[in-house]
Amino acid sequence: MKEIKHNAVYDIRETAEILKTSPQTLRNRISMNKPMPKNFRLGRRVLFRGMDIIEFIDEVPKNIMGKVQRRTLQEADPLFKK
Repeated sequence: MKEIKHNAVYDIRETAEILKTSPQTLRNRISMNKPMPKNFRLGRRVLFRGMDIIEFIDEVPKNIMGKVQRRTLQEADPLFKK
């Protein structure tokens, strides 16, 4: 995994590499308001701060793009019965 520098700024391509997904997936998730690291625009470019990427990785379950295993969701659900 690429080292994430706290103070650095990353573009879509670099962020996709860090999150192990495609740049198009990131664009889609941004446009659909799905969970993503905080981002900002500089002209037409979408950029991400290193500290926001780190925070996103720490907050989201191990499967970074939000595909949480069904079992994990069920056990976390207060209505789940074994």
